[in-house]
Amino acid sequence: MKEIFEANSVAVVGASPNPDRPGFTLIDSMKSHGYKGGIFPVNPKYKEILDVRCYDSISNIPSDVDIVFFAIAGSLVLPMLEDCRRKDVKAIVIISAGFSEASDKGAELEQKILEKCRSLGIRLLGPNTTGFVSFPKSLVASINHFDHWTGGDLAIGGQTGIFAGAYMDEIMSRRYQRLGYDLSVSLGNKADYDEVDFIEYAASLSHVKAIQIYLESIKRPLELFELARRLKKEQKPIVFLRGGKTEMGRLSTRAHTGSFGQDPRFDDNYLAQIGIISAVDIEEFFDISKAISFQPFPRGRKIGVVTMSGANGTLAADAADEFKLEFPPFSHETIEFLKNQIPPDQRLGNPLDIGFALTSGKEIRRKTMQAVIDDPNVDSLLAIDLAVANSDFPEVRNIYDELVSKGKPIFLVLQGGSVKEKWLAELEGSRIPVYSTPRRALRAIQAMCQFINAS
Repeated sequence: MKEIFEANSVAVVGASPNPDRPGFTLIDSMKSHGYKGGIFPVNPKYKEILDVRCYDSISNIPSDVDIVFFAIAGSLVLPMLEDCRRKDVKAIVIISAGFSEASDKGAELEQKILEKCRSLGIRLLGPNTTGFVSFPKSLVASINHFDHWTGGDLAIGGQTGIFAGAYMDEIMSRRYQRLGYDLSVSLGNKADYDEVDFIEYAASLSHVKAIQIYLESIKRPLELFELARRLKKEQKPIVFLRGGKTEMGRLSTRAHTGSFGQDPRFDDNYLAQIGIISAVDIEEFFDISKAISFQPFPRGRKIGVVTMSGANGTLAADAADEFKLEFPPFSHETIEFLKNQIPPDQRLGNPLDIGFALTSGKEIRRKTMQAVIDDPNVDSLLAIDLAVANSDFPEVRNIYDELVSKGKPIFLVLQGGSVKEKWLAELEGSRIPVYSTPRRALRAIQAMCQFINAS
């Protein structure tokens, strides 16, 4: 998908001065996010849109055009493809809906456009797409408005607009635990560009650590699975959220993206074997990706738990059993050290309950967590803290920065109100993933361990 993600010039057919029209938002987004390439509005009704000269046709644009957005009725696209050929356009993006997801007639039109594009050597994104984001090019080419966009080591693609639209807007608007995405794309009906194209391109970027993909159908399963096996060797996970796994879901996908849902042969166990991490819902989709983005992969399934809450320790143990994770006994050296930190009537086990120290400030937290993460039996640390008024203390960041320096993965569960908000602000940038429950944190750890150990 280099043709679109690295485009140096963009034309928008159906450009509009009306802020309610996609032809306005596309141009406004590219300008406001600092795209340095050429922007060419195309609409014979206007001389200028958003202070950018407007052209009456693609052919009359005086400069090279790499990609063309069509924000017009689908029936009008086909006659304009010859103009695209004359301008040596590399790819087109069809925003419009009303194709294979809508009717047999729409499917016929989609096929005609695809065949014409192939005969002209032009690639096609969509139709029925909301656009894409290429952060390295400052190219926010979406019909959804974003106040800002944070680049980073993740890439996300979806067969629906929400993952290049509303949900990404939510992600980008978070104050804390912010994730960064260098690529985002709405694949739409996948007439041409599909998930394999996107994953291949995203994986070619050395700094991308994980690729998220939401699909309602797998267009080229054999190619996708072979690609997943190769990326497994490179330790680049595909985090996969599937729609259309049930009969009712498949009925929905037909009307949504013209898909027939998921092949039931490709279950989560099979996908795990080839290195694809399956998420059950949107929450898990981003929980797992955050863990991969923020932390190194654990070397194994052995987790040391330090908790301020006995109940949360028990819930963590239940979740660990569900996910086939281990809470190993601490080494003799760790136990001997903890004896000097823990009251004599306190059990020295894993999970280690230090709730008695709720109001003791930072030192007991520092010493116990450092002892646990240093334990040779422990592959990663799960800290469960209660961020409440009588537990507040300064220098929260310092404690966790010291733990990060140990090199083992760290996961944090925080529960509380205003103090939690304060701690989250202090921890921002520490790259420690924070979760609201032990189960969510342990599911993320389990996903990372499963990926590393996949055959």
